[in-house]
Amino acid sequence: MAPRKRSGTGDEGQVQCQECLRWCFLGETMFESVADAKKAPFECRPCERTRQGFDRLEKQMNARVKELEGYLREEREAREALEAQVAELDKAGQAKTAQLVRTVAELDEAREKEAQLEKRVEELVTPAAGDDASARAQNNERHAGGNADPQGVTDAARTSGVGQRRADSGNKESPEAAPGSGGSPARSLAAVVNHSSPRTPAKVPAKDQRRRQVIVVGDSNMARVGEVIKGRVGDDERVKVSKLPGKRVGEVMQQANEQLWDRMEDRSLVVVMGCVNDVLQGRGGGFAKQIAKGMTELRATSEDVQIAVCTVPEVQKQGVHVERAVVTANRELWTLGKTMKFEVVNLNRNLVRAGRNRAFVSDGIHFSNRLAEHVGHRLAARAVAFLGGGQTFKKKAD
Repeated sequence: MAPRKRSGTGDEGQVQCQECLRWCFLGETMFESVADAKKAPFECRPCERTRQGFDRLEKQMNARVKELEGYLREEREAREALEAQVAELDKAGQAKTAQLVRTVAELDEAREKEAQLEKRVEELVTPAAGDDASARAQNNERHAGGNADPQGVTDAARTSGVGQRRADSGNKESPEAAPGSGGSPARSLAAVVNHSSPRTPAKVPAKDQRRRQVIVVGDSNMARVGEVIKGRVGDDERVKVSKLPGKRVGEVMQQANEQLWDRMEDRSLVVVMGCVNDVLQGRGGGFAKQIAKGMTELRATSEDVQIAVCTVPEVQKQGVHVERAVVTANRELWTLGKTMKFEVVNLNRNLVRAGRNRAFVSDGIHFSNRLAEHVGHRLAARAVAFLGGGQTFKKKAD
């Protein structure tokens, strides 16, 4: 089919649009005649309005693209600034952790030096007391021999009587030997030590002969866990279970220290399960410092204490930020456990065994009976093993 010409042959007053090929009357155009229309390109009004609309839309899109590029540039600058701040905070945190490790090492070294000094003092005091007795006997014999009868009297009773009076008079003298009296240096040292220490401390029982106790302290989850522990150990007075609802780990360890103070001479096992409130209350930043401080106080109270800290349970329904805080807190706890040499009990392993869907009640924080039973049996087994095994409980029951 041949294309239509620009101007019709029937009605000479029409012009064809070059865009849509529609025929328009000459009155709809700016041309005075068809001949003028053939000399210049023609675009109808609908096509012209469409083109203008596309032009406006293109300008708006270009302006929007420039605006989005500006927002993207600002976001990039803000992200770079935030990354720089995070790097500085990370560096500062590593420096504080290193300082904490050095402080703990210096404290342990000071304790070792103190123990060595006490041991040396005991070694000096014990031989000095023995030398004092031997020196006193030699001094008595010397006085008895030097004051024998000048006329040759050899009566045994008379000689022994003189020696006894000399010894009695020597015992009534001052502990500090006078110059030229012939006293031994060991006697002078023993006299000075006995004079400076008016009372000798009582002997501490041997390590294997000490009584044993287990202190279990935790947050509100300890309510159900403690029932399981008591069901295993019964009414044994050596096992103490305490709960502090809503308290952070620093307060929980302080409560454990108060209970440890009552029987500090015993061999003790302290189990702490109170770390979840630090994360839930947004105090996860000072988590490691609180535990390090509590460890120092517990070991200062009793020299023979074993400490076990439970990990933070992976709570549910609390948001992504809490889940990340739990992971960070547990990582710090494992690192601190290796540094300060205390036991870390992984509760999340029991959580997996109990089933994540059945581990917590509706709030996603408190233990269900199923998880409490798993955790309680594990802590009870740890306590029974520390107290000597199941045979000790059977003997006590009999």
